[in-house]
Amino acid sequence: MGKKKRAGKRKAEKGARKEARQDRQAPWATSSYVNTNLMILASFVGVAFLFHGLAVPDTAEIFPLSMFFGPKIAWAGVPYAVALLAALWLALRHKLSVTQVWLVGLAVIVLGNLAQGGFHIGIVRPVYIWDRQYYNEAIRIGDWQAWLRSFTGIQGTLNAHAKTHPPFAVLLHYVIGSRAAIGVVFTVLTSFSIPLLWRALRALGTTPERASLLSLLFAVIPAVNIYGAVSLDAVVMTTSTVFLLGLVLLINEDRWSWPAACLFAGGVLASNALSFGSLFLLAVAAYWAYRHRPVRNALGLTLALGLATYVILRWGFGYDHVRAFLNASAIENPDGFRGFAAPAHYWLTRIENVGNMAFFLSIPLLAAAVRHRPRPITLTALAVLAVMFLAGVFRTGETARACLFVYPFLFLSLTDLTEPFLRWLILAAGIQTAAMQVLGNFSW
Repeated sequence: MGKKKRAGKRKAEKGARKEARQDRQAPWATSSYVNTNLMILASFVGVAFLFHGLAVPDTAEIFPLSMFFGPKIAWAGVPYAVALLAALWLALRHKLSVTQVWLVGLAVIVLGNLAQGGFHIGIVRPVYIWDRQYYNEAIRIGDWQAWLRSFTGIQGTLNAHAKTHPPFAVLLHYVIGSRAAIGVVFTVLTSFSIPLLWRALRALGTTPERASLLSLLFAVIPAVNIYGAVSLDAVVMTTSTVFLLGLVLLINEDRWSWPAACLFAGGVLASNALSFGSLFLLAVAAYWAYRHRPVRNALGLTLALGLATYVILRWGFGYDHVRAFLNASAIENPDGFRGFAAPAHYWLTRIENVGNMAFFLSIPLLAAAVRHRPRPITLTALAVLAVMFLAGVFRTGETARACLFVYPFLFLSLTDLTEPFLRWLILAAGIQTAAMQVLGNFSW
């Protein structure tokens, strides 16, 4: 055996021994991991007091929680929270297939939202509570074609959510109809992101068991569990995960694939139809198109389909998607760039945005994530998101909801976490999520 082969064999054996030691150890009990958790908690507490002392209007009342009504124990929801934790405990005692992970993930999302106080409070009420919801505009539509044709003209008169989103966000509510049906359909659509993420993880070479654990962890983190039911942003998360799967397949295989290209293009177009924030996907795609020809070709296909769709909507239905985007941008920033117009509010909401997303990832998982080197695709997503934040996007600080589409990108960088550690993280995140669901009502 040559020197190189012997060296390679020793390196492989060393790596195997290291992973075995990691599996035997309890990473969550090490002093460095505990200290990281404590530092994160101290940082959140410190910034919370800072926000409270500054009392800048329109920033979080309880950093980093936006639109949070509480804390107040929803006693009717406690049995559902217990059932959520019991479901996780039972699931972790078995090796789950992708179908089983999807069903368990859907169950914990439903149970988590029921923990806010029952079916009406957790699933139905968020559809119509407050006048700013899409449903409240949908029920005012008479002739949908006439409404779509006049959208850019009436955009400024619509409620807060409808006027800053494409009209299809409202029309989706209009098509589904009843409030309960909207809640159920959106929750099921959200759950499809779980098997999609599983497939993307497998495409990266993750073992089936580890992919299953990561997908279950994804379903139980506060961001996905709390906003995964009812929220339109969670539906956008699913369509964005469709794009992500196509992107991963094109990058890894580094060759043209019609199924992957269709996932890529379909995810971008569906996401952009529901949220202007989905331009994020095009920015991520543009970076990888520069580095990989198959991605470049898929992006070209996407842009061609997007242009064709624009022309059909413009000349066939009288709706101008570009004009709607420009109107939404002007409505969001009526005084121009807020870094100049309202610098204190701008910088505080930038901090709030980051804090909100980090907290809703769950503290234990955040402490683990900051200790690992992210994959290039995750770094690309974070870089694009940082540019969006600096540009003043998401001024309300509700980014755990509005930026749900970023979370699947984050999970691609967690594949080196050991299975025992992932099991512990699932339970730890589940406890934080259950507590948040029972103690507060999160509206949007």
